[in-house]
Amino acid sequence: MNTSTMSLIMVLLSICIFGCTDVPRHQVQPSTATSARVPPPAPKPQPRQWSEKQLNLLRSFALQESPKLWQTVQALRAEQATRAAALTKLRAELVDFGRDPSADLDYISLKSSNNELVDSLNVIYAKIEDAYIAYKKFQATPGNKEYGDIMRRVLEDGIQEAGNAERRYLQMSKQK
Repeated sequence: MNTSTMSLIMVLLSICIFGCTDVPRHQVQPSTATSARVPPPAPKPQPRQWSEKQLNLLRSFALQESPKLWQTVQALRAEQATRAAALTKLRAELVDFGRDPSADLDYISLKSSNNELVDSLNVIYAKIEDAYIAYKKFQATPGNKEYGDIMRRVLEDGIQEAGNAERRYLQMSKQK
């Protein structure tokens, strides 16, 4: 081999070794046959936010159709506000003593419990909203009994959910 052929081979080798346009190693995916693909965790859905006007409509509707349900909602909201204030105070105390609230198991547990209460309230509000919409549809089509049945069923679900949430948090309060 002459020198120019040798130089050409060296250039081609260096292009292949250093300048190759293949997929970089960090982008190569393993075979699905040898490894199980785990999908990334689904993002937590954002809680529904109701405007003041919407909350007033839901409150009026719930008071008209099921005052007991609204009383339970009010009791749960009061409990949640009390817990949130206590959590804020506990967090401040932990920080004042140089402790990390995110590493304190009791704080984490109390925060999780409060989050469950907020989630329960959101479910109840969603049930009341569903019943309200069914009621409005029923009003728009008075000959259709189906919407009235849907409204009653959704309200019953809301009442049941509220009762379950109330029992769960009363039980937790008794454990203190």
